[in-house]
Amino acid sequence: MADPDETGWTDNPRDRVLSMANLLWPSPASASLARWKPRPSRDVRSWQLLPGPSHPWWLLPVHRREAAQALDRHDHGQRSGAVWKLLGWLHRNRILQRIPTTRLHIRVPPDTDTIETELARLFETRVDVCVRLGRRRTNRSIVLRPIDPAGRTLCFAKVAETGSGREALSREAANLERVRPRLPEKLRAPQLIDLRTWHDTTILVMAPLLPEDRPDADDGVPADVMLQLARSGDPRTDVLSSAGFWPRHRSAAQRMAASDARAVILDAIDHVTSTWPDTEVPIGSWHGDWVAWNMARSNGHIQLWDWEHFEDDVPVGWDLIHYRAQEIRTLSGTTAADEDAWFAESRALLRQHVGADSRAAAAIIFTYLLEINLRYLIDRESEGEAMTPRDGWGLPLLARLTGETV
Repeated sequence: MADPDETGWTDNPRDRVLSMANLLWPSPASASLARWKPRPSRDVRSWQLLPGPSHPWWLLPVHRREAAQALDRHDHGQRSGAVWKLLGWLHRNRILQRIPTTRLHIRVPPDTDTIETELARLFETRVDVCVRLGRRRTNRSIVLRPIDPAGRTLCFAKVAETGSGREALSREAANLERVRPRLPEKLRAPQLIDLRTWHDTTILVMAPLLPEDRPDADDGVPADVMLQLARSGDPRTDVLSSAGFWPRHRSAAQRMAASDARAVILDAIDHVTSTWPDTEVPIGSWHGDWVAWNMARSNGHIQLWDWEHFEDDVPVGWDLIHYRAQEIRTLSGTTAADEDAWFAESRALLRQHVGADSRAAAAIIFTYLLEINLRYLIDRESEGEAMTPRDGWGLPLLARLTGETV
């Protein structure tokens, strides 16, 4: 749910769907991709691939019209919102099931242990699952939205099979428990139901956090609630070198394999050390991926998902400028001009909401860029993938700022 882009597949979509199916419906169940009659046979059920077989982002049970609710918020903060709303309407009105497109078909012999039978044991009712496949990443989980016979959403469940994916789910489970007593009055987070092992996977099960039928209007960056969360733990003012994130940055960079990317990161760390050695900044907490598509405004509250990156002991204001960075990336672009506009706006946001002067604001912005670039690079390294340039807000921006006076 953290990435709004429905493009950029790096593997074969067909293989990706079948790999997911074999994970969730293991042998003796079997999966195939083919056109099919509108009505499945007794032991075969079908899933619609949306927006289409070449980009299977969501998989919805063909004959469960209630599954269309999974698409209700997929448009939030994205360029393709109208497309998802149309697909939801077509599925809800049973039009898609009459179109002979390629679908996923699962043959499940009696008494086969599948993800649906595992969730049925947990909730003591039959379930059908909507699957959010997303972009292929070894550390990214598959997101499930199980619905009961009445069409009610029972939970949201994340499924991971890799070591880094399991670590992310364990971290999110711990963060949900840690943050719950500290949540500001107007902020809602999912309630943890269970963290369990099934076959070769880890499953994080959370109570469904759903917006009302009529969400509140979008009022831009929810700065007040962000700052309440940032100051919910042990807020203080300190020099950068005394904050917990700083040795973590340096240690993470030093553990990276030798590369041009590592050199840029280490140069940027040295730049911070020499430019703002005694600069005091407010220290608190951040959600770690607070963006428009990870939240909903409903009934005077903000509902916020995806807590795997929540951390204490970081500069106050990281959530503010991350929100705007991702919004600009998605809705405007990733050119140097877009980055410069974000930098100027971030300084203004930090001055207005955090009370940061020019030097403190620059230090907060720079350390934020270090944080997200280290996250990106470490993810790629853990996956054994080439260090492809990040599209905007990446190493070129860090290198450019390192050579400038900020």
